[in-house]
Amino acid sequence: MRRVERNNEICSIEVGRGTLRLTSIEMRMTYGGWIEGLPTARTNDAMLERAAKRAGERFGRPVYVVPPERSTDDDSSWRFRGQPAEFVPAVECMGLFEGPPTPRAEGDWWTTMLAVVWYQRATDRVIHPDAVARMHDLPWDELAQDFTFDDW
Repeated sequence: MRRVERNNEICSIEVGRGTLRLTSIEMRMTYGGWIEGLPTARTNDAMLERAAKRAGERFGRPVYVVPPERSTDDDSSWRFRGQPAEFVPAVECMGLFEGPPTPRAEGDWWTTMLAVVWYQRATDRVIHPDAVARMHDLPWDELAQDFTFDDW
C-alpha cells in the first residue's frame, strides 16, 4: 500500500481507537544534560511528571504519558544512593495527535486532540514501531478533547 503524504500531518499511527495523525512533535535525549549519578525509579517517576507538565503547557491540551519500558541492571555496582539504576529509552518525545471524535461528542464535532508523551529508542522513523505498539491501548475516548469548527 502506498502512503499518501498529507500536508496536515507528520505521520499517522493506528491504535485501538483508529487512525491518529501526529501534527506536532518535540524530541530530546531522555537523559541529556544528566550531570551526576544514575537514574532510579524515583528520578524517572519525577521525570515523567515533569514531561507531562511540559506537554500540557506546550500544547494546551489533555496529556497522556505512555508508560515507558523500564530496565534495570542486575549488577549491584549500578546503584545510586542505595537504589538500583533504572533506565527508560533514550529519546523523550511529546507530540500532539488529532483523531476521531470521542463517543461523548455530539452534533457537529469533527476532530479530537490529545498531547502524548512517550519514550523510544533512537530510530530513523518519526515514531519507533515499539512505541506505536505501546500506544495501541491509548485511552483516547477518556482523555482526548473534542473540537468543532466553532472552536477554531
